[in-house]
This record gives sequence, C-alpha cells and structure tokens, in this order.
Amino acid sequence: MISKLSPVFASLLLCLSTVSFGQKSDSALLKKLNAQLELDIHQPGLWVDSVSTAEGNIKLYFSRSRSFAVGEIDETTADGLVESFLHLTDEYSKIHFLVIDRATNNWVPMQNMVTSVPRVEYKERVNTDPFAATRGGQVAGAHRVFPTGGQGRVAGPLAGKTVWLSQSHGWHNTGAGFVTQRGAFNQIVEDFVNAETIDYYLIHYLMSAGANVWTVRERDMNTREIIVNNDQGAPAYTETGSWTDGSIAGYGGTYRTSSSSNAETSSATYTPTVDSSGLYWVSVRFVAGANRATDVRYRIVHAGGTTDYTVNQEVHGDTWVYLGQFYFFAGGNYSVTISNESAEASQAIIADAVRLGGGKGQDPDCLNGGAASNRPRYEESARMYANYQGYPTCREDVTMRPVYTEWELSKGYPTEKDDAIFLSLHTNGGGGTGTESFMHDGTTNPVTAGSLQLRDSVQKQI
Repeated sequence: MISKLSPVFASLLLCLSTVSFGQKSDSALLKKLNAQLELDIHQPGLWVDSVSTAEGNIKLYFSRSRSFAVGEIDETTADGLVESFLHLTDEYSKIHFLVIDRATNNWVPMQNMVTSVPRVEYKERVNTDPFAATRGGQVAGAHRVFPTGGQGRVAGPLAGKTVWLSQSHGWHNTGAGFVTQRGAFNQIVEDFVNAETIDYYLIHYLMSAGANVWTVRERDMNTREIIVNNDQGAPAYTETGSWTDGSIAGYGGTYRTSSSSNAETSSATYTPTVDSSGLYWVSVRFVAGANRATDVRYRIVHAGGTTDYTVNQEVHGDTWVYLGQFYFFAGGNYSVTISNESAEASQAIIADAVRLGGGKGQDPDCLNGGAASNRPRYEESARMYANYQGYPTCREDVTMRPVYTEWELSKGYPTEKDDAIFLSLHTNGGGGTGTESFMHDGTTNPVTAGSLQLRDSVQKQI
C-alpha cells in the first residue's frame, strides 16, 4: 500500500516526474496502467486487469487468472510497481496492490508474496597485532565519525552527520546479459541520470556542508583506476621508520603496522603512476580493529597542492573509503602518505592500499554470474558495487541498496548510525508531474523516527 500522506520508502525517496496523467475512465485507466507496466517492468504474466476506487483509495488487482506463492514476485518487480504507479497519488490518497494468494485463493497485498530479506550482520575480523584494544580512543566524539578532521573536511552544519545516497538502478545481469533497469524515457535513462545528478552535484553539496557521505553505487565517474598497495614495494610503496606485517590478510596480500606516537617517527608513502589527466576520487583501505588509532593522518599531494585528512581506523575496514576528489596530471609526481603521528599513544597505524579513480566493472554479476560488464563502474548497479566493496551476500538490486547501507553502518560506532539518513533519488516517475518526496508508510515495518520531518524538509528545499 502507498499512502501519500504517510511514509513509502525507508527513509526517503525523491521522484522527479515528467508526464501528465489526467482523470481517466476505468478502461482508459487500465490501458494507461498496463502500458506503464510494460514500459517499466517487463514481467511476463503480470498485468492490471481491474481497479476499484472508493473514498479516495484505489485498488489495483493484478493477474486475476493466476495466483502467486511467497517468493514468486521478486523484490525488483515489487519496487518497480511502486515507482511506476506513484503518480496515482495525485488523485488518490492510498494505493493498494493486490494479487491472489495460491494457498488461500484470496486477494492479498502484493508485498505478502515477496520473500522477506534476512539482515546480514557485519563481523569484524579479529587481529592479533601487538597493540592494546582501546575502543574509541581519547579523541573528541566528533572525531569518531569517519572520516573527519584535516583541511580536507568542512566544519559545516552537517559535521558529524552521515548521509547515505542511493543513485538507484544501473547495469545488472538478468541472466541473459547486462541491461539497464529502466528504459529510455524522454531520451533519458534513469539508471544514468540518477548517478550523474548525485555524483556531479549532491555529494559535493553535502560534503561542503560537512557531511560524511556514502553512496550505494560507485561515485567516481573516471573510468581509470589506479590501486597501490604495500605488497608492491618500491617505488610504488615506500616506508620510513619502523613497520611490521599485520597478523591477518590485507588487501591483495598483507598490510603493514606501525605504532602511533605524539610526533612522527614513521610514515608510509604510496606513489601512483597517473597516465591520464583528470579528476580522481582518492579512497583508502585498511584492516580495522579496536586496537587502531582513531586519528590516522593521510596527506594527499595532488595537482592543486597538498590536502590532509584524519581517518578513524577502528571502523569501516575492508572497504574503499573516499577522502576527496582531486585533479592529477598524467606523469605528475603525486603521493598519499600515512603518518604515525597521533594523539593516542601505542595504537596501530595501518598501511594497506590506496586507490584513485572508479574504474570499470571487472567482476561477474554476484547473483546471475556471466562475464564482467566492462562498463564504467559508476554505471553499474548497487548489487555490483556492494559486492566490490565487500558486502558478503547478494540480493536483488533494490534490496541491496538499503541492506548494504545497514551493513556498512553497522561497522561504525552507534553514534554514527544514530546520526545517519538514507536518501534515494529516482527520476522515472512515469505518469506524474513535478517533484515528489515519499517515505515508507509503516505498513510492514515501523516508521523510522524523523522520516516525516526529513521528507517535508527536503521537499520544501527542492
């Protein structure tokens, strides 16, 4: 069920609509709905064959001649139907999607036929590196939100807050090759324009306000990818001072540890070979743990100069964490250096891997296999990206976006999760006009506190 005055998606979905939809008779309405269904969903055997309206509500009855068992309507189809028919809230306060339950032969809400999603909890890898575990360290609470500090971070009104952005959709393999999840509509493919809107603009707006921003799809639109890890050795990776191998596996092999000190006595420098000029996001990877420093200093030398960041290595390990976006000229002398200088004594400083750029998809679809897409990684779906970022299982793409978010959030401190929001952007909005903001209506799960205020605030701003 969708309620226009109540929440629809957890936490918030923005839908930008472009096509008008006037009042129609039932036959005209059915024709319009099924045309929209064919355009957006492509699900054989699923159609709207009758509707009923009463007291501002509309009920859509699907495929009267067949019944469904739990699991026969997948997550992607259920989500697509919600998106496709959101425009009906222009005329009706609530929308009900109904199918026949094979077990009872009764009409039931469509969501009853979708398999529930098990929650995947993050399990931190245990290291035996010779440093005492002092979870949280001695730094101020604001510095425990990851990453913070340094001239690369803005002390704006969203400092200490985490924003997760969903670009929605993207290339995925259905079993018959890679396809987009939405077709061309007004010469726009939603799978790409969502990503471009967020990657070009919204990420930077939020970071400029001080927010810690994560995305469910690759944010770097540069198809070049340069990865340097400690196992490569000189000249790509060099050290000063005392470093030793870590006790468990790192990225591509090993990782290195040094003891923190109130003055720098050790450093590790990554020197990437840049062969194509352009903007690159710089991301870092390390093995997290309770015996790590919470204020590890990273210094990035780029075409515009030098930028420092402070990173909490207790949390968000075994994934690429983005620091900032910078210009690098081909052939330039650039570097990323980790220092052991810290306000926390005798904690581990980790040097593992550094990455520039977003690259292209090099892995098979985690659900349906096949060859790699070899398309720009930022165009691939959240299902592909979450797997690349270390998420341990695989789901339909629509489900992967929030469950990957929850999994990554669970790596951090409780304060980070308490100060986080999830924002999803969609631009198909078939049949509607204008800009609309929705949230989950609480039918199947409790409404997250603050969602209504978030929805209203965002809608007023845009």
